[in-house]
Amino acid sequence: MSKVVAVIIARDEEANLPKTMQILNDHKANGLIDEIVVVNDASRDKTASTARKLGAKVVTHKRVGGKRKAFVTGVLKANELGATTMLTLDADIVNFSQKSLKKMLKTVKDPRKCLMATAQQHEARRIKKELGRYGAVGNIYSNAIRAINMTALEPLMRDNTKWIVPLTLGVHDKNYRWGLEYALEQLVPKNKKVWLRDCPVYTKEALRKSKNSKDLLRLLKQQVGSRNLIDKIFKKRNEDARLRLKMRKGRKS
Repeated sequence: MSKVVAVIIARDEEANLPKTMQILNDHKANGLIDEIVVVNDASRDKTASTARKLGAKVVTHKRVGGKRKAFVTGVLKANELGATTMLTLDADIVNFSQKSLKKMLKTVKDPRKCLMATAQQHEARRIKKELGRYGAVGNIYSNAIRAINMTALEPLMRDNTKWIVPLTLGVHDKNYRWGLEYALEQLVPKNKKVWLRDCPVYTKEALRKSKNSKDLLRLLKQQVGSRNLIDKIFKKRNEDARLRLKMRKGRKS
């Protein structure tokens, strides 16, 4: 029997959680989600109590562990609850339709065909930040929600080193950053994951609500490369980070 567990990773998200929980509770009432879990990453506000009041099961880190550690905690809790599919979400979702959720769940229903589906969204704040800092945009897609068939996560639950290292190494080393999203993209087989670009999810202020949306879209069309190019850029960044880490360890020994 299938069971869907939604896992929200949250740190100091007291103000944003009510809207996200409202959306998920509506999906739960319609039978699309069975359980909601909030991984409270050592929040300093009332994130934990807010989540409980709104019906979520809460797991709390006493110390900040970061998004990757919170993800691992969420996986273990979802497995404990008997999940067959796990949704992993940001805490500041403002729009996530039934149509998008149904498509995501359907996509990962058969693990022989697909293990991970990523819903993608445009986020104006991120785009403006990149334009202001770099004068260019590296990636217009912000990956707010993933649906993962629990079959994909079995190596993590078996303490497989291939999974453990990119999801934990570098938490305390600023020169080595895999990032949860990039790690998952590397760990899940290429032929078992899809990017649902026609399955929009919005966090904060979406691109379509931006006052300068026409200018932003024009710049995006000019400056955004292909998905393959973006992957190459991320790969190069991580190779450089590994090299710096290796050199630093060599100097210490």
